[in-house]
Amino acid sequence: MLPAARERFGLSAEELRRRHPHLIALNVSGYGDVGPLAGRPAMDPVAQAMTGFMAATGWRGGEAVKAGPPIADSSAGYLVAIAALAAILARQQTGQGQAGSVSLVGALFHLQAPWLGQYLLADYVQERPGNGSNFYAPYNAYPTKNGGAVHMVAFNDRHFAKLAQATGQPELVADRRFDSAAKRLANAAELDAALAPWFAAHDRDEVVATLARNDIICAPVLAYDEAVEHPQITALDLVVDVVHDELGALRVPGIPIRLDETPGSIRRPPSSVGEHTSEVLAALGYQTEDIARLMAAAVVR
Repeated sequence: MLPAARERFGLSAEELRRRHPHLIALNVSGYGDVGPLAGRPAMDPVAQAMTGFMAATGWRGGEAVKAGPPIADSSAGYLVAIAALAAILARQQTGQGQAGSVSLVGALFHLQAPWLGQYLLADYVQERPGNGSNFYAPYNAYPTKNGGAVHMVAFNDRHFAKLAQATGQPELVADRRFDSAAKRLANAAELDAALAPWFAAHDRDEVVATLARNDIICAPVLAYDEAVEHPQITALDLVVDVVHDELGALRVPGIPIRLDETPGSIRRPPSSVGEHTSEVLAALGYQTEDIARLMAAAVVR
């Protein structure tokens, strides 16, 4: 919620803490609560554009490209959770709540620490890598015989030797263009050209099986229809079934954190808009008349 809106509806940090000293109030915005852009609306792609994230993404020599999924929104959500846990621990020691904020631009700056660090410390701006890497080679997504692709990484000499053997090209190890990590990176395009025919001659799943047998880091490039059905995804319960009162059976993302003593689970289906508003506000100490006032003013639904 924008700062002006919080003030207008009596939801400023000061007002919330006056009424509930123990309350932890976290606000998420595009640009944060201070600075020349505070209060301006923003969305995920705007944050990607503003922070250099978009400029760092795309094909070598090509235009800047935004990430597909909403990476700023997602990473800001995780930071809110971390901030809430930190504030809860502090409250256990002091008995006091506190206000805090997370911004989309802050979240994306945080995610780019390695690349930003290179710029800040060495004035070095990496070229957009596409599916490759500015640090390692071979490191790319290679098309296969049946139209699929496999992303593969060989970080060191040992992995590269195994890759050369697995692809039937052991002579690549002694090739003076590729006989060290630095040379492989400098000649990455030539190395990709040498490897590509082997990938193109085999089906995707055969490529993955061969590389995995040789301890080479790889994975098939999967679209959602295959990813959600992959045995590894299902083994981790990353997609689960729930039943919605109105929509019936649904499949939803599971919980990626696995704890052995206090495991999480999806206990409810996605909520309808406003389904639990009264319940949540009542748990926070709001009286019935307060909840009705907030609903009448369209602060909540």
